[in-house]
Amino acid sequence: MAHYPDTPVFTGTLRPMRFEGDIHDVEVEGELPPQLHGTYHRVHPDAQFPPRFANDQFFNGDGMIGLFHFRGGKLDFRQRYAQTDKWKLERQAERALFGAYRNPLTDEPAVQGSIRGTANTNVLVHAGKLFALKEDSPALLMDPLSLDTEGYTDFGGKMQGATFCAHPKIDPATGNMCAFGYAAKGLLTRDCHYMEISPSGELLQETWFEAPYYCMMHDFGVTQNYAVFHVVPIVSSWERLKAGLPHFGFDTSLPVYLGVLPRHGDAHSMTAPACISTRRWRRTTCSRSSRMCAARRSIRSRP
Repeated sequence: MAHYPDTPVFTGTLRPMRFEGDIHDVEVEGELPPQLHGTYHRVHPDAQFPPRFANDQFFNGDGMIGLFHFRGGKLDFRQRYAQTDKWKLERQAERALFGAYRNPLTDEPAVQGSIRGTANTNVLVHAGKLFALKEDSPALLMDPLSLDTEGYTDFGGKMQGATFCAHPKIDPATGNMCAFGYAAKGLLTRDCHYMEISPSGELLQETWFEAPYYCMMHDFGVTQNYAVFHVVPIVSSWERLKAGLPHFGFDTSLPVYLGVLPRHGDAHSMTAPACISTRRWRRTTCSRSSRMCAARRSIRSRP
């Protein structure tokens, strides 16, 4: 019998619903414009089983996808779990097998090495697929209407990195999806990769670079010609994980970097035009070199 912790992250509005189903012609207060036709997708963490640890956090929950279908003044609703590898393994076992947030050292031995992603952070339709996303794992593809899960994608074997960000951008001129991943060669690694995916779903490029330290790179910016990465000292280490501490902690001794990558070049021409330390603002002028310059040139390009 399922019993969830009596903690703020598992009670009240954050209490897991665990509901999958369909509602045809949802009751609506007021009126919907009859000319409104289309769909709206949402996602939220929704742990299908009580966590292994009572102090677990909300964002460790399984991704639950909601679909609102507007049609001629009516509204239909559908909700399904994103069936990640984690979700499938735990559904088969009928209990939680994966431990604390982003800490594989707390997982049961039987699932060590499995993809821990929950696909619970963002959803986006591209190339006819619904991308269900969590930044510590690959993109999970689903059918945007049925919400059936297809599985993780490496774009036909072209993507070499292990992670895909939760907040990709769509280039309004080309229709390409612009994305990146950090810890792209494994947990706590400094390796990052920038990608562009065509409107048809083909991976067009994968550009590698290395950050000065492992940190939470949750989002990024894109212009017509550049991708911009904000590197801040929200960091982690194996020592933190072994000690059972929360995955991320803020290190005030480290500087902040702003990395600028030409979208259509390679990482050898990356620069860091602005650096912000925790104590003062400073500007660094960087030449186009084989390293991404940023206060001691510590963000390096990767072949």
